[in-house]
Amino acid sequence: QTYGSAESLLSLLVRENRLAQAVTYCLEHQVSPQVFVDVVAQHCLAHNMLHTLQKVILAHDPSLTKMSEYLTALKEFLFARRALDVLYSYQVCTRDYLNAGLLAMRLFSSSTTW
Repeated sequence: QTYGSAESLLSLLVRENRLAQAVTYCLEHQVSPQVFVDVVAQHCLAHNMLHTLQKVILAHDPSLTKMSEYLTALKEFLFARRALDVLYSYQVCTRDYLNAGLLAMRLFSSSTTW
């Protein structure tokens, strides 16, 4: 039997700092990328844990093939939320060097101190 929804279980896992289990659950149960973003990414952004999530994703899937849908949704979420410094990190991590370079120029030109 299943108790609760995927959202509630993921919410519990991320609140208990079990990001590795949350990522595994998403992959094994084919949770939608939107749910991943709404629950896992939102929590990580709110608690400054997106770099930790990046390490967990890389440890779980070094080739990033299984996580590609989730990473695309995550990058779109970061762009929409204007978390550009973290977005840059994820673009470099996913080897999206062209967009990372363009974003680096954007960050540099909008910087007040350099």
